[in-house]
Amino acid sequence: MTGTEAAHFCYPSGAYDLRFLPWLDEAGIISATTCDTGFASPASNRLLLPRVIDTSALSAIEFESWLTGVSAALPRRRRRKLKEQAA
Repeated sequence: MTGTEAAHFCYPSGAYDLRFLPWLDEAGIISATTCDTGFASPASNRLLLPRVIDTSALSAIEFESWLTGVSAALPRRRRRKLKEQAA
């Protein structure tokens, strides 16, 4: 489509199946992102990378907490409460 080989892949709608991994690997895909919330680390599977979904519902303070890593240290319930307080 673009005339160049794809090196990175984003699963459509974030939907993936572990059976896709060998296909992507054989196609030479370097990395693939899911819609699983989280941070990638050196231990992450390069074909199942999590990410932070930036939507209009994500407040500035919540986005900052993701960037600084504070959000990962908070329990899920605390993250929800932080979001409600920012609204």
